[in-house]
Amino acid sequence: MSSENMGAHENGDDEVVQMVTLESGDGELVQMPISHAIMSGTIDNMLSDIDDEEDSPIPIPNVSGKILRKIPDFCKNNSDVPRELTDEQKLEMRTKPLEGWNLEFVNVPLAILFEMILAANFLDIPPMLDVCCKAVAEMIKGKTPQEIKKIFGVEGEFTEEEKRKVLIDNPWLESPEEETSFGGGGAAASE
Repeated sequence: MSSENMGAHENGDDEVVQMVTLESGDGELVQMPISHAIMSGTIDNMLSDIDDEEDSPIPIPNVSGKILRKIPDFCKNNSDVPRELTDEQKLEMRTKPLEGWNLEFVNVPLAILFEMILAANFLDIPPMLDVCCKAVAEMIKGKTPQEIKKIFGVEGEFTEEEKRKVLIDNPWLESPEEETSFGGGGAAASE
């Protein structure tokens, strides 16, 4: 094992923990236990593709150091969450509000939360993606279209051309009874 890319550390219980070093897009190095790193499908695949004697850190070019530093904490605090949720767990995720450590984890400015969503998606960490997306959903739940626009900093109205482009790109927005208008998608689309 390499001392830089993968190494071993004692965890205080005289147990050896295999570590991996990740390098963010802006050059920051972040270490985390391999047992947590493999929660990421992307990192797990990268680990299986490299030689155990490889000396360089694993590059994570699409994630900044500021966001990459959050990944080990999330994986540590959610190590018991499966990558694929059962139907019962999915229902609980949809209906139960975020709480405890996960709520604190997503208590960040909106721009940071969006970077966390992008990182969770790029790194293929479904539990983190679920928690971050749930935080956005909770932000807009029960809000009017105007309140939602304010949260996301959307100003002005769509032009007719922009409305048509949205419907072409997202045909699911149009409900069958409103096929000829931009009204599909409920109240949010009409604001």
